[in-house]
Order: sequence, then C-alpha cells, then structure tokens
Amino acid sequence: MAAQYRRRRIFGPGGLARRQSYPTAKLWIVGHSPTATVRDFGHLPDITVSSNIKDITDAYKAAHMLLAPIRSGKGTRYKILEAMATNTPVVTTKLGAEGLRVTPGQHLLIGNTAKELTDLTVKLLSDRQLQSQLAQHARINVAKYYNWKTISEDLDKLYRQIGKPEEINNQAPPRLRSGQASIKSQTSSKHQPSITQTS
Repeated sequence: MAAQYRRRRIFGPGGLARRQSYPTAKLWIVGHSPTATVRDFGHLPDITVSSNIKDITDAYKAAHMLLAPIRSGKGTRYKILEAMATNTPVVTTKLGAEGLRVTPGQHLLIGNTAKELTDLTVKLLSDRQLQSQLAQHARINVAKYYNWKTISEDLDKLYRQIGKPEEINNQAPPRLRSGQASIKSQTSSKHQPSITQTS
C-alpha cells in the first residue's frame, strides 16, 4: 500500500518534481514479494522495483533519501532506523516516527498529506546540506539510543521496576485451575518427567 501511495500520490501526474523543477528524481521500491501492481510500476521509466536485495542497507547507501509514507500502525519502524544508521535522510509521516526517539527537523522530516510529503521530498533532494545535517544527526541519535548496550540497560531498568529478582523468586507458584496440567520431575532411573492432571 505504501508503494502504491508513493507512485500515485507523489510520483504520479501532478506529483513530485516534474512540475516542481526536479524532473530527474527516481523512485526505487525495495522489498520482498512485491505485489503484481507494484511490480508493474517497474515498467515506468522513473521507477525501479527490486525484490532480491540481499542487504537492505545497500539500497539505503545508494539512495539520496528514504521516503516512508507510513499510514497504518502495523509493523515496526526498523526501516527508518536502518536508513538512519546508514546515513540516509528520512521523510516519513507522524505515524511513521511514532515511538521513536527522534526530533522532527533535526533527525528526519515529517509530513502527513501527499502535498506535504512531496514538498519535503523535493526540499530534501534539492538541498545537499540539509541531507547531510539530517543524516549526521540521525546516525548519532541511532547510535546513542538504539545500540544493544542502551537497549539492555533500558530493559534492566524495566525489570527492576516490575519487581526485584528475589521478590519474584520467593513468590509461591500460581495455583492451577481445574483442567490445567502441571509437569514435575520424578526421581527414577530414567529421570523421565511425570505429568499430573489436576481435578
């Protein structure tokens, strides 16, 4: 759906650049198992569709920017973080940046309508300095907040808020309801577990 949105609303007639002094812009759609509709876009002179990219970061590195017009809450935001990690500036929607530790205008550009996304795309493609600034700030931001050390520290803080390990270990096991099965070890020569059905 996002690819169709880009094609029809942004790269379609009256969309990006042909009428805004940027006729050389090309759209590169990358993803696994594109639909027949999306594959058909590849026949157009200004669009390339790729479904066999081994490493998505290669696509980001070869692009001037990532346009991610995310319009539903499904899925993750990995693509945006991956682009930022490879120094690729990002244009997305408010929903696309939802939940990320980013500041619009500093780490990425945000628009919500087709016109806003189009204007921001043209602005970014036309301004090499802005591309560089967004890419640099975004990469620093990703390295700071989305590395394994930071993530593990955040998880550790969360676990401490939920309950201290000793408190959890001292809690009695939950009582089984009727119909549930419990598994307990049984001392025998074969050391096989026995299954006890509660009544």
